Amino acid sequence: SGVDVSGYEMTHLCYRVATGEEFLQKKEELATVGTLISEVLAEGRPYLVFKLHRPIAYRGYETSLIALPYPKPNNSYATALQ
Repeated sequence: SGVDVSGYEMTHLCYRVATGEEFLQKKEELATVGTLISEVLAEGRPYLVFKLHRPIAYRGYETSLIALPYPKPNNSYATALQ
């Protein structure tokens, strides 16, 4: 995209899901590769953060945290890692 991010840290990744069913499934899957370290309500929706047992490295960046927000009603998120 042409944005220089070299001076920034990658603090976490976010796994967006399209449905409540996918949220529950991804929560179970993430629990097998990490530990749930935070569960809060954000805008009335569950927002989970997992610390991975093994960090993810990408283009010189590394993080052990993945956020899993419950999908907002009436929004059409594609299920994807961001």
